Amino acid sequence: MQGAAGPFDHWPKSWGFDHWWGFLSGAAGQYDPIITLDDSIVGVPTNDDGSQYYFPDDITDKAVEWLHAVRAQDAQKPWMMFYSTGCSHAPHHVANVWADKYKGQFDDGWDALRERTLARQKDLGVVPQDTELTERPDFFPAWDTLTDSEKKLYARQMEVFAGYSENADWNIGRLIDEVETMGDLDNTLIFYIWGDNGASMEGTITGSFNELTFLNGLVLDPDQQLALIEAPSGCRRALRCLRRETSRTSSAA
Repeated sequence: MQGAAGPFDHWPKSWGFDHWWGFLSGAAGQYDPIITLDDSIVGVPTNDDGSQYYFPDDITDKAVEWLHAVRAQDAQKPWMMFYSTGCSHAPHHVANVWADKYKGQFDDGWDALRERTLARQKDLGVVPQDTELTERPDFFPAWDTLTDSEKKLYARQMEVFAGYSENADWNIGRLIDEVETMGDLDNTLIFYIWGDNGASMEGTITGSFNELTFLNGLVLDPDQQLALIEAPSGCRRALRCLRRETSRTSSAA
């Protein structure tokens, strides 16, 4: 276990970086990550104006500030940056303004989405024209066999993932634009890596509103997840209600 008391031998500065800012924990929330600076723990950041903190926006701002600081010190010094938002690792956190841009675009389900994705890949020349769509794995049900609640939940999950991904692209674009403004773009190699480990199964086939429920053996059905997503009084109160409901069910059993 590595904390404020060390050891720091596996922290970024011990791996050759001059400076580090970000989170070290796995599956950190994008609204409330525990931030570390070099070899110190800063804690959970907040915005001075009281607005919702969001890590991808903040790390991009910090990256731009660092670039300008390097250039101010030495205009000719080569630099290397490892920049990574939390996207698209779980948890999928993004503001509604991003997720809602995709409202309704996945209502026809994952079977139709797979066909559209392959068609676009062919149009773009990513795959050969004679590429055939693989069979859907048996453990994933056909979209037209799902209940209305399941379809509503899964469509929203896809909207959130899409918005989350677009926000990451937008922030990366902000960083690259700043490199161009500084006059460094033509002399910079950019390695763009999209994801490191594929989809996550912690949420099982249904997805999960909170992966800690899975880790504690509490499986939320689609109706329960929808209730949490749509709770007008906020997630914490909805979770308390869910706990009480689960407790009553356990007692009755």
